[in-house]
Amino acid sequence: MTLVILDVVGDPVLEFRAIGAGGEPLTAHVFSGQCRIGDRPDEKFMAKLSAGRRPERLGFYVPDAGPFRPNYLLSAWAEASLAMTEVSAGDYSKPGPYGVDGVDLQLVDDGKGSGSQWPYLWFTVHGGEPMVIRYRVTVTQPVD
Repeated sequence: MTLVILDVVGDPVLEFRAIGAGGEPLTAHVFSGQCRIGDRPDEKFMAKLSAGRRPERLGFYVPDAGPFRPNYLLSAWAEASLAMTEVSAGDYSKPGPYGVDGVDLQLVDDGKGSGSQWPYLWFTVHGGEPMVIRYRVTVTQPVD
């Protein structure tokens, strides 16, 4: 049984000016939202009967983020947290950790040779149950 990303919904983007460590002007972009995770539709019943599930590594392109031009001052980081989970009870309940960890952000080349980069968020989910993950990705770049 595998968990999949069912949908990703972004919040309004927050943008503001910042000053870099060397005094250079930067623009900060904060992308946030939620990601709903669950069983594949054709595996829902079998997932409830499975004895235990391994952690799953999932990821997605951050909605409304990018493209960004590569620059030595371009930086990005991410956070994710468990917003909601649904734990089964009764004879089929499974002990173990629930939640999200191993959050990583990668700036991925567009593959078209333009040099543009798009933020891709990776994370590991534990527990094998449907859940909602909240995310926040911050990207800073030089002011144009």
